[in-house]
Amino acid sequence: MKGRSGLNRAARYVLAGLVTAALAAPALAANGNANTNDQNQDQSQNLGTISVTGSHIKRTSMVTSQPITRISHEEIENSGFKDIGQLLDNMTSVGFVQGPAQGSYYGNGSAQVNLRYLGSNRLLVLLNGKRMPSSFGGYVDLNQIPISIVDHIEILQDGASAVYGADAIAGVINIITKKNMNGAQVSAYYGIANGPKTGDWDGQTQHYDASIGKSGDWGHFLFDTSYLTANAIPALDREFSTTPAVFKHSRGGVATPEGTFFFYAPTDGDPTKPGNSPAPYTGLTSAQCPDSPITYNDTTYYIPYCALAKTPLTSGTSAADFHKFSDADRYIAGSQKIPITFNQNIKNFYAEGSYNITPSITFNMSALYNDRQTNRPLDADLIYFTRTGLDIGPNSNGNPFGFRLVNGSPVQVATAPDGTPVYLNSGTLQAIYRTTNEAGIRVGFDDSRTERFEGGLEGGFTSGSTLWDWDVDYIYAANRLKSGETNLDSNLGVSLATDPNCPNIPGCVPLNVFGGQGVDGKGSWTPEMVNYIMQAYAVSALQEKDTRVIDADISTSNLVDLPAGGLGFAAGYQYRNISGSSIPPGLNIPNRRQMTAARTLSGEYNIDSVYAEFNVPLLSNLPGAEYLGIDVASRYEDYSTFGSTTNSRVGIKYQPIRDLAIRGSYAQGFRAADLSDLFQPPSIGYPYITDPCSNYGAKGTPAETVSNCNAAGVASTYTQKQAQTTGIYSGNLDLQPETSTSKTLGFVYSPSYLPGFDVSLDYYIIDLTQEIASFSAQNILDYCYKQGLPQFCALVHRAGNGNITQIHVTSANIGKTKTAGLDLDANYRFPMTSFGQFRIELNATRVNFYKEYQPRPDGTVAITSLVGDLDYGTIPRLKAFASLDYSYGPFSAALVGHYFSGFTGTCSDAKDGQPISLANLGFCSNPNMENNSLSTNHRDALSWFDLHLSYDTDWNTTFSLGVNNIFGQTPKGNQDGYGNVAALDYGVYSRFVYGEIQVRF
Repeated sequence: MKGRSGLNRAARYVLAGLVTAALAAPALAANGNANTNDQNQDQSQNLGTISVTGSHIKRTSMVTSQPITRISHEEIENSGFKDIGQLLDNMTSVGFVQGPAQGSYYGNGSAQVNLRYLGSNRLLVLLNGKRMPSSFGGYVDLNQIPISIVDHIEILQDGASAVYGADAIAGVINIITKKNMNGAQVSAYYGIANGPKTGDWDGQTQHYDASIGKSGDWGHFLFDTSYLTANAIPALDREFSTTPAVFKHSRGGVATPEGTFFFYAPTDGDPTKPGNSPAPYTGLTSAQCPDSPITYNDTTYYIPYCALAKTPLTSGTSAADFHKFSDADRYIAGSQKIPITFNQNIKNFYAEGSYNITPSITFNMSALYNDRQTNRPLDADLIYFTRTGLDIGPNSNGNPFGFRLVNGSPVQVATAPDGTPVYLNSGTLQAIYRTTNEAGIRVGFDDSRTERFEGGLEGGFTSGSTLWDWDVDYIYAANRLKSGETNLDSNLGVSLATDPNCPNIPGCVPLNVFGGQGVDGKGSWTPEMVNYIMQAYAVSALQEKDTRVIDADISTSNLVDLPAGGLGFAAGYQYRNISGSSIPPGLNIPNRRQMTAARTLSGEYNIDSVYAEFNVPLLSNLPGAEYLGIDVASRYEDYSTFGSTTNSRVGIKYQPIRDLAIRGSYAQGFRAADLSDLFQPPSIGYPYITDPCSNYGAKGTPAETVSNCNAAGVASTYTQKQAQTTGIYSGNLDLQPETSTSKTLGFVYSPSYLPGFDVSLDYYIIDLTQEIASFSAQNILDYCYKQGLPQFCALVHRAGNGNITQIHVTSANIGKTKTAGLDLDANYRFPMTSFGQFRIELNATRVNFYKEYQPRPDGTVAITSLVGDLDYGTIPRLKAFASLDYSYGPFSAALVGHYFSGFTGTCSDAKDGQPISLANLGFCSNPNMENNSLSTNHRDALSWFDLHLSYDTDWNTTFSLGVNNIFGQTPKGNQDGYGNVAALDYGVYSRFVYGEIQVRF
C-alpha cells in the first residue's frame, strides 16, 4: 500500500506540473508574435460564414454567446479510443459513460453521455446538425456512430431547446463527419488490459475499419464499415471489485445453494402459553424453531417459527440436517466471474454523399446501420418459492419434516386447551429460497439494431442584396433492442415439479426442494430435474422505436444592413412522429415468475414546431465596443400528448477589445416524457433493497424514520430477511414535461500579442423543475420512510409480519434539480521550432453544487447535495485533464493527465451496533465506534496518465502505440454487499496497452 500511495502522489505532482505549465506557457513565448495573430484573424474573416452548433444562422466566428467545446480530429486520434462514448468520458463536464470498456451489472452495453450529470436523456445528440434517433428509453447510443467517420465533435454546454426543441437541457453533442476524404484507408487496432491484482491480461479489444471517399466540385461520397469486439473484465481480476468474504456472510442474500426455509411448525403444546416446541414427529427442536406470537380470532397464540438453513455436506433428509439461519449463511455468488465490463461485438456501416444538382442546389444523403450484441455472465438463477398455492405434502419433494407445507391455504397447527383448533389462515409456509448452482450461470444479453436514413436538398438564392440559405430534410430512424437472460427457471416448470400431483403428470419430474448441495457438495438436483425446471429458451423483452422527422429551414446572415453589421435571421418548421412498442418478458409464454401472459403496450405521438432566431449586431468598431450583439431565439412546439410549449433564449456577446469576448446567455428548456416514461408496460423485477424499517428500534435510527415505520404498522423488532423483493415496473401516462432554465456567463481571451494561446472561463447554472424521475425501489423506500412522502408510501406493500411483498416502481413529476459550476479551458500552441512543435492544454470543471429538492408533506423541502457524496452518486467537486502534445515531422506524441477529486459517504447499514457492522469489521475509513451509523468512508482523489505515440511512414502507413493509465491506478471499491462497485464511475480499471496500424491508398 505504501508503494502505491507514493506512486499516486507522484502522479499528482506530474499532473500539477502539467497544469502549471498550461497556465504559465503564455509568459514563456510572448515576444515578437503580434503580427502573426493579426494575420491569422484576418485570414479567418476571409473564409466566409460557417455553421456553429447552437444556431441555424451562419457566422464568421466560432466564438458565440454560448460556450462550445471542439474536439479536433487530431485529439480524437491521440486519445487511443475506438468508441465515441469513451472519448467523451474524458470531457470534464461529463459523468460516467457506459460503453464497450465500461459497464455495470445491469447495464445494456450502450454508450451514453451524461453531460452536467443530468442524465443521458437530457442531452441532444446531432449528426451533422441533425437529430440522432434515441432509444425507447430516451437516450442515444453513441455506439451507433463509428469513430472512424468523425472529423470533429462540437459540444454546446448550454440549453438549446429554443433552437433544436426537446431534450437539449444539458446541452448538445454535434458529431461532424469527414467531407473531404480522397482515397481509401484501412486500420487494425488491438488493445489489452493488465489487472494490477493478478497481473493477468484481459479485456481484449479489437477494432477493424475500412473506408473510401472522394470529393470534388461535383460533391462528395464516403463509405465506411467497421467492427469492434471487446472482451469482459472479470470482477475477481480487480481488487476494487472483489467482494470481501465477510460481505458474503453479513450482507449477502437469503437464497443460498443449500436452501433456506421459513415456515411455522405444528405443536402439541398449549398454544396460549409461551415456550411451545415443534411436535415431536417433525424432528424439529425449540433451538431450531423458537415459538413466535401470532394473532388468530383476536387471541394471541405461540407457535414455533422456523427460519432454517440446510447444513452443508448433509443430505437434507432429516430435520437434524438443518440449523437456525444466521448471517453466516448469507450468500453472494463471489465464485462466479461476474464481469465489471461487457462482452461486446459492434458492427457499423455508414455511407454519405452529396451531389451538386445545380450551382445553387445540392442533394445530400446519409445511411447508417449499427448492430450491437452484448452479453455478460451473471450468477446462477435464484428460485423464490413464495407463490400462493405452493403445496408440499408430508412425503413429497424430499420433505423431511413430516407435515404439510402450504402457502395460501388454512392449516391447523395446534389445539387450544378448550379443544378449539388453531389455524394459520395463510398456511404454514412463508418462503423457500434456493440458488440453482446445478444449472450453471445465467447470461444476460442485449441485441441492438439501429437503422437511420437521411435525405434532403439544400441551396441558396439571392433576393436583392440578401443571400439566403435553405434546406429541406427527411430522416427515418428505427431502433430495436432485445434484452433478456438465458438459463432461467420456468415458473410453470417449478410449479409442476413441486406439486404433490407431479408423479401423476406425464413427463413431470419431482423437484427435491430440501436436498441442497448434498453430501458431496455437487448438488442434489439431477440433470433431469434441472432440464425440467429450467427454460430451454431465453426470456427476453423487445423494445422498438421509430422516428420520422421532416425539417425545413431558411436563414441569412444579412437580412438587412445595420450600422454594426448584418442582421442574421433563421426560421423553420419541424414535424416529428415517434412511435414504439414494448414487449416485456413472458408475452404469451409462462414467465419464470409470472404465471399469466404479460401485456404489450405501444404508443405514438406527434410534434409540430416552428422557430425563429435573430442575431442582432448593436455596436462595432467603436472605442470600448469592438463588438456588441445579442442572439434571440424562440420555439413553439405542439405535442399530441400534453399540449403546447414555448421556449426562448437570449444571448449576448461583448468585445470591449478585439482580443476579449465576454458572453452570457439565458435559455429555457424542456424535455417531454418519452415512450419509456409513458408507455412502459407492467413487468416484474426483483430489485435489491435495504429496508429502512429493519430493526428501526435500534439505537441511532433517526426519529423521522422511527415515526414513519411505526405509522406503517411495522414492529420495532422487525428484521429484513431477504435482500430482494418483488418490483412492479410500469410507465405513467399522466406525466408532464420537465422544464428548465440555463444561465451562463464567461469570457474568451485570445491575446494578439501571443498567437496560439486562448483561455475561456464560463460559469453555468441550470435549474430543472417538474423533473421526471424514474425512482428505484430503494428510492421509494427512502422517500417513504426517511422523508415521509405519502405518494411513495402508497407504492410499498407489506405483509402482516412486516415483510415487503411488492413495490410499484414508476415515474413521476416531482421535485427539481439545481446545479452550478465553472468550466475552464486554456491551451497554447507553441511556435514551430527546429526540434518540433508543442501544444499544451488544460481543461477543468468545478461543480459548485448539485442539489436535488424533494417536497415533504408538511410543506418543507428535503435537499440532497450530491457533489462529492458517495451515497447519492459520484459527482466530483473537480474533474480536470491536462495534455501535452508534441510533433516533429512524421512523429507525434501526446501525454494526458486526468484528475478526479475525492468523495465521502456514510459507512453504515442494518448491521450497525452488531459485531459485524462495517465499522467493527474495519471497512470504514472514519469509524464511529460509539454510534456506527455516524461512520463515514473517504475515497481519495485519483489521478492517472495516458500516453499516445504515432509515426507516419513514407509509404502511407501510420503506426500508433499507447498506454492508458500508465501506472495502473485504480480507486478503492466502496462497494456494497451485492457487488455493486461505486468505483466503476471513474471508468478506470487498470493499465490498458494498445497498438494500431493505418494504411492509406
